[in-house]
Amino acid sequence: MKTPRAYQTVVDHFLDLVDGDPKTYSRHIKAAQSLLVLTNGNVEEACAAIDRTYAWLTGFGDKESLRLETVIKKFYDLLI
Repeated sequence: MKTPRAYQTVVDHFLDLVDGDPKTYSRHIKAAQSLLVLTNGNVEEACAAIDRTYAWLTGFGDKESLRLETVIKKFYDLLI
C-alpha cells in the first residue's frame, strides 16, 4: 500500500471533519500545502490547527464556514 503524502493526510482530515465532498479534494491541496509550510511539514500540528480553528468557529456557532484558508489566516492567533 502506498503511503499518503503529507498534504493528502491534511486534506483527508479536513474533509472528515467538515463532512466534505471528496469531489472537492483537489480544491484543498494548495491550501493544505501552505498549512504544512506554516507547521514546518508537521502533519500532526497541521491537523491540530484544523481542530483548533474548528473549535473556535464552533464557539461562534459558525462551524459551516470552516475552510483551510481560514485555518491558515488564524494559525498564529489560535496557536496555543
